Amino acid sequence: MTAIVNVEAYWFTVVGYWVIIAIAVMVEFVARRRPEFIAPLFDMLDHVMHTRMARIGLIAAWWWFGWHFFVGPTL
Repeated sequence: MTAIVNVEAYWFTVVGYWVIIAIAVMVEFVARRRPEFIAPLFDMLDHVMHTRMARIGLIAAWWWFGWHFFVGPTL
């Protein structure tokens, strides 16, 4: 069975992800230059991971994403 791939939708998705990555890099660059304006990523994660419930929630979220996006389609 052959899968029909919509080429336009594929490239739209790829470009969309590259735009998201570029925006994230620009925000991190601004955060490193002006940390009083936007917290850098590692400072924010350090603050968020201070509580046990946040760490458990992050592990649960990673597990959920991994199961649904990586393991789910192969079953």
